[in-house]
Amino acid sequence: MWAGHWTTVEQFEPSAEMPQGKQDKGAETMRPGPGSLSLIGDYESHGAFFGHMVVTWIPKEKVYKAYWHDLSQPGISISTGRWEGDKLVFTSVDESSGTKLEVRDTYSDITPTSFTDTLEAGPSGGPMKKILTVKYTKQNTAALQKDRSIGYGKLFSINKELVERRTVENLAAQYDDANLLCVVNVVERIGIE
Repeated sequence: MWAGHWTTVEQFEPSAEMPQGKQDKGAETMRPGPGSLSLIGDYESHGAFFGHMVVTWIPKEKVYKAYWHDLSQPGISISTGRWEGDKLVFTSVDESSGTKLEVRDTYSDITPTSFTDTLEAGPSGGPMKKILTVKYTKQNTAALQKDRSIGYGKLFSINKELVERRTVENLAAQYDDANLLCVVNVVERIGIE
């Protein structure tokens, strides 16, 4: 579902840091990782590189794992994803601020050309509060080359055929004995890069 080039509209909810909320634009490219056993994503927001993600299927646990790193803080966030009906929901615990927060990242309204990502967080065992909603729209290489204003930066110089050839779900069905060493190598490279 994620492989390809996407433009995004980011809607930040009002908060102490942004009392009026905020809307911004971004872009993401997702491409197959080593051995096509994962997807690697590079995200840019308001024209600048922001974050890097690796997503893979863990057959023995029957879950997805997402490894996320961005410019907002050191370290890496690891979340676990499961299908809940027609939504893919990733959950994690964030202790970077000194307070334990439960985080939920829900992918919904999924079609071949769009989906919505809703990020929520809250105290452990308490109510969740929506932080951010990101609407993704899939772009094709020709459209990106014609209109560089929709996020055609360094991140989008990947071969379209390589990026769009498979999804993690298809790979999980073909490679039930996924080589997790490939994922570890990618995560190690994230730290080096």
